[in-house]
Amino acid sequence: MNTICPWAGCLLVLSIAILVSGCMLHPCSSTQIDRQFATPEEETLIAIAEQFCPAREDVLAAARPEERDALGLEAGDGCLWWHYWSFRIPYAITADAVDYYKQCADSFQQDPSLCQTSFPYADLNYQAGIEFMTVYAHGDTQYDNVYVVQMSLAYCEYYGWLSAEGFEKQRVVVLTAQGEVLAVYGDGPTDVIVS
Repeated sequence: MNTICPWAGCLLVLSIAILVSGCMLHPCSSTQIDRQFATPEEETLIAIAEQFCPAREDVLAAARPEERDALGLEAGDGCLWWHYWSFRIPYAITADAVDYYKQCADSFQQDPSLCQTSFPYADLNYQAGIEFMTVYAHGDTQYDNVYVVQMSLAYCEYYGWLSAEGFEKQRVVVLTAQGEVLAVYGDGPTDVIVS
């Protein structure tokens, strides 16, 4: 979505802010969620990949010790896909993670006073695609006749000059045509860029 910026010097501000934070700037928030599939079966396989949760003990092991109890309590019996910082940081890309960051980005639109200035804003970009591969290799492991779902999630919150935080994360899920998850790559602690 292209928006004409009404603020004086906005183009300079936007150019500098993009360089500083690496975020895409749109007043208040920008959300792009794109799932690419050719058939209903492929759509179902993407949904299965997005619902696949990492092992809870792996996520807790990656969290800071002082946050482990709170993480377990907050997630309850649900999928624990995040570890903490000032906002949830994904350990794995899941449908719950995409929904969470969409809600975060949407919350920037809830307060009209925020939209009257160039700060703050949020930017969400999620891409998921699927491909059937007769041979898929990852490292020394090879899979034959599988579907490979590739996911990419980027999120940033920008509050002003030199005040931004965000991350980028990828996940690959290898599945059979019947929806059995054979392997997941990319799960683990995520680095956060803070300025």
